[in-house]
Amino acid sequence: MDHAGRTAVPARARERRASWHDCPIGSSGPPGDLHAFWRGLRGGAYKPPSRLIIEFGSSEDSFFESQTGLLVFRPRSLSNGLGGALVELAHEYGHAVQGHELLEKLDRHRVAMEAHADCFAGLWLGNALARGKVTDDEVEEARQAIRETGGSPAHPTPTNRLIWFLNGLNAKPGHPPFETCPLPAGP
Repeated sequence: MDHAGRTAVPARARERRASWHDCPIGSSGPPGDLHAFWRGLRGGAYKPPSRLIIEFGSSEDSFFESQTGLLVFRPRSLSNGLGGALVELAHEYGHAVQGHELLEKLDRHRVAMEAHADCFAGLWLGNALARGKVTDDEVEEARQAIRETGGSPAHPTPTNRLIWFLNGLNAKPGHPPFETCPLPAGP
């Protein structure tokens, strides 16, 4: 912790984080890897976000705007290391993968939609781990971040978020994403 009581950001996280700012869709780094991963799995059915904005230091939530394709990623903190930020980014990207039609269909069942995005986040992180794009430590940080969030009116409980995340994380390589992460039943 620093003198103000904030958790120090590990050097590796600072280095990787610096490369994300103003990172266009399809570039290198985690956003580019997410794009390539989903394009490979979904092909023409995948419509990537039209624009990605990464804002550090904001207290507001990250979000995906399905009408415009805008994904705004605002990592709340790196207290869970880079893995916590990665799972948050992958979760928001999962909403882009869900697509506009599915998001509108699931909007009444917000908790189900959020659980589905958690599964997609796990699916990408498991694949990225297998390809050496993320480390075991970063995946553990992602698990910890999932364990510590949720339970709001719009999100599943931390336990349910972890179940959906692990379902994606532990998927067999090449398994179809909507079979690995089936649409959860709404309330």
